[in-house]
Amino acid sequence: MDIPNPLKQICNFMQENYFQSDQLRRAEVHMYYGNLEAAEKIYLDNDRRDLAIDMHRKMNNWPRILKLLQTSNASNSDALMIEAWKEVGDWFAERQKWAMAAKHYASGNHFDELLDCYIKMDDFGKMEQLMHQLPDNHAVLLVNF
Repeated sequence: MDIPNPLKQICNFMQENYFQSDQLRRAEVHMYYGNLEAAEKIYLDNDRRDLAIDMHRKMNNWPRILKLLQTSNASNSDALMIEAWKEVGDWFAERQKWAMAAKHYASGNHFDELLDCYIKMDDFGKMEQLMHQLPDNHAVLLVNF
């Protein structure tokens, strides 16, 4: 039986997608068993950085998300990058590593948290620098007496 060309192309397309989804299923199995490095490698080899980021997001692995986003050239990841900076800063703040938390909060422009870190570190010089960087009507600068 001779298959017409368009149908043959559709069959080839479906076979290629089946192979790709088989690879992605294999990555899901690796993730289930805790082998995140192998799963990430499969995702990245299949050009699915978004799935690698989602996997690390499920595992709450924000430092790895930051690394993936920094190596990515995608411009649509700005909001996720800002969220990742905050999450990593929160992780350091929970462990009272204020200098590292401040570094990450500053990178993500999270000024409220950054001010808290400077207060905890008693770093009045950096608080003054922050004050000069912020616009006049910023909420951090408003003081109620």
